[in-house]
Amino acid sequence: MKKFNSRKLTDNELSYMYFQELANPYFEIFMECEEIHNIDFIEKCINQVLQHFIELNSEIVNKKYVYKKQNIQIKIIENNFDGYNFEDLQGKLENNNSVIQVYVINKKHILF
Repeated sequence: MKKFNSRKLTDNELSYMYFQELANPYFEIFMECEEIHNIDFIEKCINQVLQHFIELNSEIVNKKYVYKKQNIQIKIIENNFDGYNFEDLQGKLENNNSVIQVYVINKKHILF
């Protein structure tokens, strides 16, 4: 795997960035669990994966992916999310340029 410091966004990635308010393509994984007991363990596992994949250690800066070592911290959200209506969460989710964001909602849902 070739190491990079930065690269330009592809046309596809640029269009995602410009139109993310209409349709955000970055919600990749949503899991529903009975209950999450050990959030620290999940956080540790994700950070171990990040050490092995340089592409996941980047963020968007001035229309480029720029390498930036990331250390994921899971954000915990408590609200009345029913597992279906994501509009209820919009005010709670951070809108930043990190490639990976992880949320635990009501200790029953994980959103990557």
